[in-house]
Amino acid sequence: MGNGADRITAIDIFCGAGGFTLAATQLKIDVVAAIEYDKHACETYRNNFIKNKKKQKPLLYESDILDVSPEKLLSDLEISRVT
Repeated sequence: MGNGADRITAIDIFCGAGGFTLAATQLKIDVVAAIEYDKHACETYRNNFIKNKKKQKPLLYESDILDVSPEKLLSDLEISRVT
């Protein structure tokens, strides 16, 4: 993988404390968002991947996945189309 254009981008749904995000980032996959309902898991995720991080930080939705529409994700992430 050379430049950023050929990198894989992912959204971690039902992210919990971030096991998938950890594995994905180790494989050079860009995790741009995460969705989790449990407040304790969200706090752990924030501590692991958002607070005090200088690299790209995933956008964390502390919400029921049914309340996060695909349109909202695309808008929040400033994505105009999916390929």
